[in-house]
Amino acid sequence: MGVLAVIRFMEDLPADEQQDFAEKVEEGIHYYIKAHTKRGSGRLQESIKAHVYGKQIVVESGEPHAKALDRGTFGSRQMWSLINKVVPLKLDSGKVIFRKVTLRSVLAGRWRQRPQRGIDFVRGGVEIAKSSGSFRSRLTVIVQR
Repeated sequence: MGVLAVIRFMEDLPADEQQDFAEKVEEGIHYYIKAHTKRGSGRLQESIKAHVYGKQIVVESGEPHAKALDRGTFGSRQMWSLINKVVPLKLDSGKVIFRKVTLRSVLAGRWRQRPQRGIDFVRGGVEIAKSSGSFRSRLTVIVQR
């Protein structure tokens, strides 16, 4: 499992309240993902778990793309896996055309994946969890990625 974030408490909380807050963070993350993604995200939601270790909560996921979805991708990259494949392209007019990706076109700088902004679901889930209870509204947490 990959660690998405570590949440540290500035105040001392009893263990049962920490566990309750971890559950609320997990529920908040699931809600935030469902509200901010365009496609189905069932596997991603099921893979995200929040565990209490001492005075911190560790948010983990077993899905390899979870970190990229949370933080985004920062650089563009060549799509080498498309070489010798036929790719459908939709034009502005709505017409669909097909193009074969060649090594020459990839080397020329075409067929790049653009950087994408992350949806920041860990911070969103923490904010939802903080707003869902009386003691949590005054709780100070630090989210480390």
